[in-house]
Amino acid sequence: MMPYLFFNFSNTAICSWDGMSCDDTNSITDLELSNKNISSEIPSILSLLPSIRSIDLSENNITGLVPFDVRQISTLKSLNLSHNRIEGSIEYFSPTLQVLNVSHNNFQEIGITFGQYETGLEKIDASRNNIGGSLPRTIGNMLKLHLIDLSHNQIYGTIPPTISDLTQLKNMVLNNNKLMGTLPVVSLTQSHLDLSQIHIQHNDLSGTIPPGIANIKFLKELLIDGNKFTGELHENVCNLKLNKIANDWQGAEEIDQDACELIACPVNTASDDGRYPCKRCGAQKYTPYLGHNGQCSPSDEGVILNEVYHKTNGPAWRNHAGWGMDGVDKCDYAGVECNGSGHVMSLNLKGVGLTGTLPEEIGMLRQLQFLDLSENNLTGYLPSDLRFSPLRLFDISNNMIGGIIPPLMCLTGDVNGNGMNGDYNCDMIACPSGTWSPSGRATPRPLQHSLSDKNGHHTCKPCRSTGSRFIGRTACNGLHIFDEKHRSDSASDMLGVDLILSIASLIATIIILTLCIIVRHRRFVGDENVQMHLAFRDADNDGSDTESYQTECTGTSSIHLKKLDPDEESVAKDDIFVENYPDDVDTVKSSHSPLMSIGEDIQDNGIDVSTSRRQSYSSTDSDEPKRLNPELWLDVPSI
Repeated sequence: MMPYLFFNFSNTAICSWDGMSCDDTNSITDLELSNKNISSEIPSILSLLPSIRSIDLSENNITGLVPFDVRQISTLKSLNLSHNRIEGSIEYFSPTLQVLNVSHNNFQEIGITFGQYETGLEKIDASRNNIGGSLPRTIGNMLKLHLIDLSHNQIYGTIPPTISDLTQLKNMVLNNNKLMGTLPVVSLTQSHLDLSQIHIQHNDLSGTIPPGIANIKFLKELLIDGNKFTGELHENVCNLKLNKIANDWQGAEEIDQDACELIACPVNTASDDGRYPCKRCGAQKYTPYLGHNGQCSPSDEGVILNEVYHKTNGPAWRNHAGWGMDGVDKCDYAGVECNGSGHVMSLNLKGVGLTGTLPEEIGMLRQLQFLDLSENNLTGYLPSDLRFSPLRLFDISNNMIGGIIPPLMCLTGDVNGNGMNGDYNCDMIACPSGTWSPSGRATPRPLQHSLSDKNGHHTCKPCRSTGSRFIGRTACNGLHIFDEKHRSDSASDMLGVDLILSIASLIATIIILTLCIIVRHRRFVGDENVQMHLAFRDADNDGSDTESYQTECTGTSSIHLKKLDPDEESVAKDDIFVENYPDDVDTVKSSHSPLMSIGEDIQDNGIDVSTSRRQSYSSTDSDEPKRLNPELWLDVPSI
């Protein structure tokens, strides 16, 4: 950081420095250090400026995180950190902050509570970062928001319906992300909205454009091209004559009768921008989408399969017989089966080594019923185009695909039994990230009168420890990359997990017994009276307190479990603590060694403890432990 960021605040000469502005009391109010070739991290010392209102550190080479103290400056109204290399999560900014510009950085996520505390924000620009994850519903708490620009990131999931709570929002810029699902109809059709600009182009949104958008009185721009919208634009929306500025072309009056093309090219037409002027798709080409960019998709099945081959590194497949070869019928490709009419009915590419992203053209195989792409190295996201294929079996398990299941695909009946008994569930397509099942997806629950083996029903279960960020997992541990040198099935994976848990439990037992032996030895020495106990408090399902118990290490190194006096000081749920203090000392000094506490599962007594802590305590003549220095606590890895 430039040296003048580390200054003496009492030096009145500071106010004459370049980039500094002060008030009548010589307190710094504005810090403007844009494009000063600063190469360092943001110093927390900025939070000591008592009257600072604006900080501009844009267009430098600043790295690291935004310090929490700087985020929480109560006098700060504007913070501009754009065009740097700052990373981390966007969250926990002061409620007094009004303008936040962190565009062109390396932020990775938007915090799940963003908007809950930043209630004073009027403008936020976080465009062109590396933001993944989904948009939190708490965005709807920023009631003063006028502009939100999150464009050019990797945000997936759906647009939260709480967007309708932002009644002062004028500019919603979410283009060039990975957003899926349908537009929140109720949220974006309210007449009280002040929206003048909606930019959602170049996502993976689907469904139709709600006619109620015409109710937004001040709307001037609606950019929707490059998505997966179907159907037609309602005439009321077209009559708004939108996007004249965005299209930037001459002669708008000449095509008022085709004002819909100002918003998006109709089905089976396309253009470079997905808007006027639009051209019809040629022979063997088709697009079912509004606002299609570039070339129309191929409709010939052989061409579609070749697209799949080349976009997933086909020459490196383990078995690609017939693929990519001239003169070979598509039905003779390895893994391809056709029906009697010569249409592709089944595509089995399990474990052949597919890499890259799954091309959207595969959804144009209109008679495809069986698709197995499991145990490959596919990345990216599932294309929502798959909803057009009449799939009955779909297996995408054990790849490296992230995001969510396209919502409209979840509503497509018959895929893996989805929709059976009226139950439509995305888990039937693939388990979401952070969960697993033996098949990588949920399986239908049999009817009560069914003779099916109920043990065959799978649900997606949460990972107990570190979960995968990918969908369709058959195990929680590892990336599960499949190649010739690394192939492990789910049974061996779970065996490895159980072995680790068994070893951890054994280590915990040994440590507890060791502590008991130490206690016994110190009692024999007689220089200290040591008590060791573990206190637990369990809770019923309704949250009410139940009986508390205490285990003691006795002189015979055995462990006893006894009920605690209900009048004793209560211990937080799942807390474990160890007391170790001399009889004749009122307070344990800081030099006294802090003690380790260990937790393990004790099923017979309903005790479930999964954390361990190293803590420092003080004690008096009473038997009640008191925390002396909370800041000295040190979390240690769970056992």
